[in-house]
Amino acid sequence: MVLVGEPMEGVESVAFGFMLPAGAAILPEGCCGAGSVIVDWIFRGAGEKNSRDLGDALDGLGLHRAASMSSSHISVGSALESENLGDALDLYADIILRPQLKEDQFELARQLAIDSVLALDDDPRQKVMLKL
Repeated sequence: MVLVGEPMEGVESVAFGFMLPAGAAILPEGCCGAGSVIVDWIFRGAGEKNSRDLGDALDGLGLHRAASMSSSHISVGSALESENLGDALDLYADIILRPQLKEDQFELARQLAIDSVLALDDDPRQKVMLKL
């Protein structure tokens, strides 16, 4: 694992990100869209926390979450107050290393991915950018 950090005097916030080698190009053939489902699904329970408890724990730290899918990576990360970094990293360790991936949460994650695609009709600029 590569760790890069840059301290900034007088700043009380911190941001971190993880790039996981699980992008669209790495997924098996016939799994188009699976990465988008996985990005949501891993946040629906991890370690000992169910979906609600995990969401509450993340929200309780006051962090701003980010998650995305690219051709080569799934990226997850957050920005938050530096005093909460240790707790946030513990939660993200569970999300990355011990996601629950419960079957009952899969359909919710899948439907969210489908809704995101269908919503492109409401955002012509985004739709054009994806087609380019």
